[in-house]
Amino acid sequence: MLVFCLAILFVFILIIIKHGVGIHKSMSFIKTSSANFVNHRINRLALIVPVFEEQSIIDDTIEYFESIRVDTGVGVYYVTTGRESEPGSTKSIISSKIGDNSIIHYPKTHGYKASQLNFALSKLKHEYDFIGIFDADSKPDINGIKYVESASKEIDILQMPSIYNTNYENLGVISKANAIFQTRWTLCYEIPQWIKWSKARKENKLMYLVGHGLFLNTKLITKCTFDEKTITEDLFFGYKSSLSNKKLRLVPFFDYCSCPKSLFENVLQASRWYYEEFLLPFHFFKDIAKRPLLYSKFVIRYFHILTWALGPVSVIAVIVIATINATYWLLLIIALEVCLYVVVLHKCTVKNLGSYHFCYTAILLKSITNCIGPLLCILRILSFQRIPFNKTSR
Repeated sequence: MLVFCLAILFVFILIIIKHGVGIHKSMSFIKTSSANFVNHRINRLALIVPVFEEQSIIDDTIEYFESIRVDTGVGVYYVTTGRESEPGSTKSIISSKIGDNSIIHYPKTHGYKASQLNFALSKLKHEYDFIGIFDADSKPDINGIKYVESASKEIDILQMPSIYNTNYENLGVISKANAIFQTRWTLCYEIPQWIKWSKARKENKLMYLVGHGLFLNTKLITKCTFDEKTITEDLFFGYKSSLSNKKLRLVPFFDYCSCPKSLFENVLQASRWYYEEFLLPFHFFKDIAKRPLLYSKFVIRYFHILTWALGPVSVIAVIVIATINATYWLLLIIALEVCLYVVVLHKCTVKNLGSYHFCYTAILLKSITNCIGPLLCILRILSFQRIPFNKTSR
């Protein structure tokens, strides 16, 4: 038991150190790259916003993206779907606000977001050099749009990182902690991994992408750019693109977006995300098996996937074992590590998003409950249940 506890403590401190270094690298990259940006505007750029049951926020969406259209001259299109019935659909609201010229309507009554995206991308690919994808709750920094307008046409994909703060003031205590937690993950893991991808020369990358703030060179677009069988098309697309050695550029400006309003919605969202992650080896086993250089990358990536589900459980197990055996020095070490994880790792994000009463207590609770969605997903997989699509309310 002691060996198990020491192993968990060792892994935990390594994760804390690595995430701390990742945050430092991310902030340094954003600060340096954004300061050195010079706008040339050499690309024809369009932005598409797939929408489904967005009635509560679509007015704000239109106002924000139309301001980008006016300021930059980029094309902006709202991709509606036949899954919504008239009257009162998102399509009818957009039509009443700005007319039908900016609407691309996917007429079928089945299919997920990937179907809407593939339909719109196929229609626009010959008119533009790059096409950006945003969610209805996205509020991208306009400098990020200008950055893509100035990008080299040799680049295949550009990714804008996310900060989850647009509805921060309206969230409850735990949901605010979730926004802080997700933003911290962007800084400590996603940005460092995308920087590595953008600098890698060998075909030994394995990383996902995020579906909002994602820009595609139109030469990549096919009839099935995104896999329409999955509900997490961005994860699948990212792994496929990294395995096929696509050239990635990280945009040094943020896409500001919202977080789920409740812990329950967060759990459902996490369960949906985890589904494709957990089944990663089954999707790409043939590609990975042929390339020994990817073995270590795969083990590391799958370690992160399992840590999401088992990390909090393992730490709690150490606390229980140490308490039962009255091993107080072990309890002291785990208490220090938990403080480092909860307070030090999130300090930068709390400063940017805003502190509040019981902030770090809420982050601790979020850290403990972060495994519920993944564990629920694993339970459903083992019981041969499909993971249902759940629309996150705005």
